[in-house]
Amino acid sequence: GLKTQLARAKLQALKMQLQPHFLFNALNTISSTLQTDPPAADRMLAELGDFLRLTLEHADRATVSLAEEIHFNRCYLDIQRHRFEDRLVVDITVEPGLERAAVPYLVLQPLVENAIRHGISQRVEAGEVRIEAYREGEALVLEVFNTGPDLRAGGDGAFSTGIGLATTRSRLQQQYGDKASFQLEEEVDGVRARVRLPLSWHASTSDSPTEPLNA
Repeated sequence: GLKTQLARAKLQALKMQLQPHFLFNALNTISSTLQTDPPAADRMLAELGDFLRLTLEHADRATVSLAEEIHFNRCYLDIQRHRFEDRLVVDITVEPGLERAAVPYLVLQPLVENAIRHGISQRVEAGEVRIEAYREGEALVLEVFNTGPDLRAGGDGAFSTGIGLATTRSRLQQQYGDKASFQLEEEVDGVRARVRLPLSWHASTSDSPTEPLNA
């Protein structure tokens, strides 16, 4: 009906808001590297091309499997590793059996992006970005933790008000209503972003990556 069509149109508009935002930030990262390490910038451009190919292949889907979502974020983190080198430590832990769980397309990417922008890039020493996925009753919980300054360090809660996180909140509300939630929490040594959504299973996983999810 008309209500369903309007809901789908709104969700598509939110996704289109996220994608140019990500591309702009990724190109900024490459641009800043171009002056100091041209070979690294060249590798990052190639990886960005691969990442964009992956995301465009799934642009018309509201959800992907958790395995695919983790793969997208590995590609993104590979780009960032060239920028930060040994200053960026990545850890990914997915509870076994959740590979086929359905998640909103690119739901993790803005959380990881904000973790790097407001956490890792503010540190001189090495920092960690940790992605975790686990089951909690009938819910799927996705967490992104980063070491770094607290929420106030960016000024006026900059971490929590970026376009990527605002879009994440809107997408969750649009797709799941009150059945999903999104929180940012300060911890002793960093910040944790947590998404909780109803656990469901993705219909097709024939194109899911076969590489291990945990690393």
